[in-house]
Amino acid sequence: MSIKEIEGAKVLLRVNPDALKLIGVQGIDEPSFYARIVGVDQLGLWVEHPNFCSIPAFTEDGEYIPPEKRRKVCYKAYVLILWQFITSVVFFPEREGYAPAEEGVEIGFASHLRDQVGEGKESGKEEDEGKGEGS
Repeated sequence: MSIKEIEGAKVLLRVNPDALKLIGVQGIDEPSFYARIVGVDQLGLWVEHPNFCSIPAFTEDGEYIPPEKRRKVCYKAYVLILWQFITSVVFFPEREGYAPAEEGVEIGFASHLRDQVGEGKESGKEEDEGKGEGS
């Protein structure tokens, strides 16, 4: 089997627990998690994050957004997990459309969050002043 064969598949990834802070991506909080592989290269595995959220401090045109007007926005994103952080990849060649087992969580917190916020839509919840992220 070649690592390229897992592209497009949902796999169980296990990363070094000490690397979680270095990875620093919301939704990747546990050393074991399920993710869909969207690419493989010399740096590592590209995984789909179905609900990556941020609070922009600037519009797409570069205009500043005052803290009281900032809103959380969520999109699908692709995240690179470096080979040096990965301890194992569990691929299920005969399993289709399965739900994650208890041993690992699905990336992006939970699927119900996707339903609440939706891809690329504002949540409508105001965030506290000063907690926004720059774009």
